Amino acid sequence: MSESFPQTESNYTDQLRAGRATAWGKLLTQYGPGIRAVLHRAGVRADDLDDQLMNAISLIPIKVAGSKKIEKFGAWLKRVLVNLANDYHHEQARHARARPMGGDDAQELLASIPEFEPTDEMEMLGRDEALMGRLLGGVRERLTPTGFRILSMILEGHTQRAAAAAVGLAESTVANLLKDKIYPRVKEEVNKVLDGA
Repeated sequence: MSESFPQTESNYTDQLRAGRATAWGKLLTQYGPGIRAVLHRAGVRADDLDDQLMNAISLIPIKVAGSKKIEKFGAWLKRVLVNLANDYHHEQARHARARPMGGDDAQELLASIPEFEPTDEMEMLGRDEALMGRLLGGVRERLTPTGFRILSMILEGHTQRAAAAAVGLAESTVANLLKDKIYPRVKEEVNKVLDGA
């Protein structure tokens, strides 16, 4: 890799530290191809090389200014470039983890789905919600508050045991209430609502 960089005069790093335009221009013209080659060998993707080259060229004078003494500029520069390449790979990995599951293919698929437009099915759903509201209203009128709470808990997916604990009854009592009183009244209300629909 040492052949990638030209020989440097001893005061070149001092010129970079001083921010001389000629030193920056030399970095770009004489070192640019070597910097590009090192970044490419370090695994920077071809489509990111130009951006990473400019990133390196803008950071090198700052890194030179922060270094006490640089004995061999070429060796120092390679270490800096390897660190920049490592930062690049860490950033690429972070972006890959942040990408939504499914990656670009899933995003393209989602983009191809047409915009949502209300349909007859949506109107039917609205009617179903209205029917469900009438059904629950009728059931609530026919059940005691405890019976309606038991039914609500069962409809929400709770067990009979949980419903029994919530209303302070034995589980067997709740099972009997469901079988003998609650479910028959729900069935009657369902038939009534369906007949009136």
